[in-house]
Amino acid sequence: MRLIIKNKFNKFNIFVILNFIVILNIINYFNENIDLYPISYLILSVVILISLVFNKNKLTTIVGVYFFILFLTLIPITEVILGVREYLYSGNFLRVSLHTHEYLHKTFFVILFQMSLVSTFLFLSKEINYPKYKSEKFNKILWVVIIVILSYLSNPTHMITAYRYGADDFSTGGSFLIAGWAMIFLIAFSYYAFKTKLKANFDVIFSIIIIIFWLLHGNRSEILGIVALLFLLRYDTNTSLKIKLKWVVLLTVLGASFQIIGVIRGLDVGKVDMLMSFLGGDFSLIFDGSSFGIPHISTVTAIDYSLLSIIYSVDEGHLNYHYGLSVFDYLMRTLPAGIPLPFERPVDLAALIAPMTNAKGGAHFAGEAYWNGSILGVYIFTFLVMSLITYFNNKMSSSTLVGIFGFALIMLTPRVVWYGNIYLYKVLLVFIILLIISKVKKISVKN
Repeated sequence: MRLIIKNKFNKFNIFVILNFIVILNIINYFNENIDLYPISYLILSVVILISLVFNKNKLTTIVGVYFFILFLTLIPITEVILGVREYLYSGNFLRVSLHTHEYLHKTFFVILFQMSLVSTFLFLSKEINYPKYKSEKFNKILWVVIIVILSYLSNPTHMITAYRYGADDFSTGGSFLIAGWAMIFLIAFSYYAFKTKLKANFDVIFSIIIIIFWLLHGNRSEILGIVALLFLLRYDTNTSLKIKLKWVVLLTVLGASFQIIGVIRGLDVGKVDMLMSFLGGDFSLIFDGSSFGIPHISTVTAIDYSLLSIIYSVDEGHLNYHYGLSVFDYLMRTLPAGIPLPFERPVDLAALIAPMTNAKGGAHFAGEAYWNGSILGVYIFTFLVMSLITYFNNKMSSSTLVGIFGFALIMLTPRVVWYGNIYLYKVLLVFIILLIISKVKKISVKN
């Protein structure tokens, strides 16, 4: 018992020390001497390295998934910082004036800073202990049908042959077709995964079919969430080398699919040329130094550009600090668009920044936090969110409801990190409503 208490105490001490080190780098950021930023890069990288080395077995947790998705967003900006590519692109638009030495390094700093903070929460997280359930109460076929229907409702028309989503899709009331059904799908699939643990071959095949269907409609965020869930449920440290190689092949194929879908949907001449060169055995475009020649997930690049846009707009005074009021914005945006309200619905940050800087969709996990309070806002917001994520991670076996929404948080990670915190708010709102209902039922039964 003493050993367990001491172990927990030591981990918490390390967590506090590393957080103190992370906070110290805020001073360097506000100093705004870009030449000193590499010192912070080194320190924050050491924090990340320490967290990963001491918690390598916890990378298959919800906290680990958040770290991995954040790591993906670090790749495009790193390529620009190192000169591998010239610019960050946002869809088919480019605002070169934003790509100054100062704001590129600020964007890199913010992402690395947030990654280092997230990595420290590995010290507080536990390996996921999935709760038990009674399988006889679960009708698998019924839920397969429900998930298929929700997949169709979430992806009613657009296929990868479409040039891009039209503005009408996001008109009043139309946003529910894009995000609302997808959120219901996410919770339904989480329930299915919670009950089945995706252990049977049927469950894996069904998951892959859903993945392919969503990919054909150009939706990659939810699919990456399903892939993460599949990986966490199927992967084990004792898994044979053969199974691990199968996972490598699967992830490689999915990664290639993301690239091809980006080419087809964007009809980007540069990307088409690159694809044709690859098919012909010519890989020289990879090393030509241009942004078109670097294989990447266009979604992540656009999200980095959105963060660059937010930092630029806030620091230049084009966007005033929001001082934490975005929390109240969520409350005012709770009801679906299209319902008459006595007040003006606050504009989403991604929609607010788009016409200002030619950003094209999404708002990085750190973007809204930066809008509320610069780098200090990023620390406070990330600390609070990761505390919540860690709670769900550690309490997965405490109840069926917590377990289901723990799965939902895993699937939701790419959507939250790449498109905005409103998605996290919505799923937590559903959780709170269901939690209240379950508590009321228990009280009524006792009475």
